[in-house]
Amino acid sequence: MPEGQRFVIVHEDHDGPMPEGTVVRTKSLFPLVFPRTQSFAFNADRLADGIRRQARIHGAWQAVDLPNVKAPRAVIRWTIEHATPYPETAELMKQAARTCTADVHKAAFDEIYGFPQTGKVTVSTGMVDRIDSPTGASHQVRAAGTLLGHLGFPTHHAYYQNIPVDPTGAVLDGETPYALTILYEPGVDLFWSITRYANDSRLPLDPVDMGGHDIQSYNGFNTEPDADGTVNIAFSREDPKDGTYWRPVTGPYSFIARYDGPTSRLNGNAVHDVMFGGTPLEDTFRANRF
Repeated sequence: MPEGQRFVIVHEDHDGPMPEGTVVRTKSLFPLVFPRTQSFAFNADRLADGIRRQARIHGAWQAVDLPNVKAPRAVIRWTIEHATPYPETAELMKQAARTCTADVHKAAFDEIYGFPQTGKVTVSTGMVDRIDSPTGASHQVRAAGTLLGHLGFPTHHAYYQNIPVDPTGAVLDGETPYALTILYEPGVDLFWSITRYANDSRLPLDPVDMGGHDIQSYNGFNTEPDADGTVNIAFSREDPKDGTYWRPVTGPYSFIARYDGPTSRLNGNAVHDVMFGGTPLEDTFRANRF
């Protein structure tokens, strides 16, 4: 079992004594701690689950009075009171605390849901970086990031590509089968995955609606390459039963290609390169270069 590490999470203004450990500073008084674990044979050795169960949080607990989640202005005011705002969004937060209603929240939510399908949100660069980072994206793109990878890492660690259309620009509607062929070893140091999401919910599809098919993501651990070193993935309502890895779809969908540990070997091999290179959409879905 790998040796564990100790992290000390403190507010960015804290200047007092701290216990031993790697210091992580936060703008929030109530930060979210989300441990990620990975095992390279997760279907068999259960190593990741064993690591998760060893995680411990040390420190004093205190009761927290949370706002009514059905009252948008109360939620925004609570957030302002318990976090140090970024200068780029401070005034927007204050305005929303005065004017946001349930109807406004729903309209904004609906807009964010539809935005990733417009072709204007193609990669994760800037999406999950700090808003004051030189690579930080627009507010609208960052909002879309809450759907595409809200717990993601900066691009040099984890690179996401959003694919809402086929090479002709037609929305992936679930009615027309689509076949994707990619390299089994595209050029990453950690792993790659292809995950499909329903457009109406931005969530993986329910296995109940797909005859019990419960594989939500294909990756280098649950696939094997063909003789030419490629993996073939079929998106369709019916299983083609032709040796490809089947991704059932029941309606409009999109899929996300994730590359953890991208290297220069990925250049030209990512899904955007494969699908849109040499097409009129090449500039819209231009892949990053590493």
